[in-house]
Amino acid sequence: MQPFYDWWRTLPEWPKPVIVTAAIGLVAWLLNLAIKMVRRKSSRKKVENNANQTQSLTVNFGGTSEVSKPENEQKETAPRISYVQFHSTRLSENGGYVWQQAPANASGFCGFPALLAEFKNKPREVGKQTASASAVHANLVFKGRGDTPEKHVNCGTWLSQYTNFVTFNSGASHQLIVAVLADNSPITLENRRTAHPLAGGRFHRGIRIVEVDRVALTAPDGEVEITLIDKWEYTVFNGVFDFAASADDMRLALRG
Repeated sequence: MQPFYDWWRTLPEWPKPVIVTAAIGLVAWLLNLAIKMVRRKSSRKKVENNANQTQSLTVNFGGTSEVSKPENEQKETAPRISYVQFHSTRLSENGGYVWQQAPANASGFCGFPALLAEFKNKPREVGKQTASASAVHANLVFKGRGDTPEKHVNCGTWLSQYTNFVTFNSGASHQLIVAVLADNSPITLENRRTAHPLAGGRFHRGIRIVEVDRVALTAPDGEVEITLIDKWEYTVFNGVFDFAASADDMRLALRG
């Protein structure tokens, strides 16, 4: 330090204030730079911590946080619909509105022979939540024996339902109409209705009741692929069945 004092005494008086001011400015700049570096390092560490927390926590709009589920657990809680059994019954069309099980009457006519497939949203084991499948519609592809052409049905018809979709809550089951024997000819039913015209509670001018389309099948037996899709476009069931729809044989068997 002594050489610096000796040098300082030899300087004239006029540059000393300038040198002092410059020195103070340099010290302030170095201090400010050090503070910025410390803050930047602290901010970077905070971002890394937040990223790690985001991977393990999911914050909802209710203001609470819950631990996100593992991938295998999420797959387990996705809606899964199971095939239960088939039914051979008789159906009638209620004024062109809804296909339902036909009651016996005095004339002896008790509806059309029909083949139904029953599906169910089976509850999971105790302590686990069963996911619901909302607005499920059915896609059917019929294939006859040999070189007969395929028959595609975009939206199948559910028993006792006006619209072409149903909701499977936990434990709920619904029956899909696979084939109907009308005038000894096998047909299937395509339902294009996505809304009920009386949903508002009353009938008014301009309401049009759309009937279910009758689609002729190319063969009385063969295979049918049934795919169930919910409102979010998730496939909740897919299976290939052997079927027969004739006066002597009404059956449905899920393959493998």
